[in-house]
Amino acid sequence: MGEGIFCALIIAANEWLLRTPKIETDFMPSTLTNETLYPRHRALIQRSGLLFLGEKVVWWLFQLTKRDVAIFLFLLLAIAGRPQWILHLWIAVSTVSLLLAVIARLRARADRFRLLSPTPRS
Repeated sequence: MGEGIFCALIIAANEWLLRTPKIETDFMPSTLTNETLYPRHRALIQRSGLLFLGEKVVWWLFQLTKRDVAIFLFLLLAIAGRPQWILHLWIAVSTVSLLLAVIARLRARADRFRLLSPTPRS
């Protein structure tokens, strides 16, 4: 039960960080990721530094972690007699997503601070 509560807290924290588009995006490299992702995910990708993996890899990561694919994977794990793995995988994916969201939020805050702070004159 504790693991389930921990997973729920990680998911809630992740959703709270991504709830509003406070992380502005400047651009995305191409329409491949632009057309298939929500604005909050585009901001997460751009600000977290995830694009160093390559645009196609990032696209596949987001496709394979969508709700429908996750439910299908959970079904396969249940059929295979490994239902305990469902929660373990959910915690792992949620933790990575939360870390990326924290990095993106911190980078956006640092960028805003840099833009708002007065520059010293020489």
